[in-house]
Amino acid sequence: MRNEKINFAILVLLSVILSIYLFFQTYVISLDGAFQYIPIAKDFASGLFGKALNHTQQPLYSFLIAFISQWVSDFELAGKWVSTLFGILMIFPVYFLGKRIFDERIAFLSTLLLVIHPYIRRFSADVLKESTYLFFLATALWFAWKTIQNEKKYGFLFIPLFSVLAYLVRPDGLEVLLIVFFYILFVKEFSIPGRKRTAILLLLLSSIILFLPYLFNLR
Repeated sequence: MRNEKINFAILVLLSVILSIYLFFQTYVISLDGAFQYIPIAKDFASGLFGKALNHTQQPLYSFLIAFISQWVSDFELAGKWVSTLFGILMIFPVYFLGKRIFDERIAFLSTLLLVIHPYIRRFSADVLKESTYLFFLATALWFAWKTIQNEKKYGFLFIPLFSVLAYLVRPDGLEVLLIVFFYILFVKEFSIPGRKRTAILLLLLSSIILFLPYLFNLR
């Protein structure tokens, strides 16, 4: 247990060092950040929520930029802070997912590869949504796997929540929910009679409640 804590602390420290270094070494942000995410963030910050939600981009990343912009000097810096923060945080769900599915060794190696991956580190220092998306995606996968393995029925109400958060960053975040439905329907054998039916009903109920408002707005 002690060695695991030391190894995880090394991962966090390495992620923080690389993230901060690249944060200050990224002088020019991407075109997507300048012409897509920041304009939407400005609409959110100005209270133009209808206009912000009518853009073709998913809104959550830009909303987070608008939120952070209250405490930093400009939107570009706010976007970099959002990406950097989630670039550091995403190692947590990745590590715990790897540990739950495999073991501590695999969790450490897989998370280490994530930490030093050149493109992920580069995107995490720019005004790009990749690190934010990967955090919510990994969190959704980790929570879904934990809930399915433990078979705690009320946990199924929250699986769609994390999937929605990933979806609101990038549309393919919806895949988590689709995979969960497929796995429960055709693969998972529950130890408690009737639990599969309950899980499916709770997933459907929560998904409808969470997705309908945004989908209605898109319509």
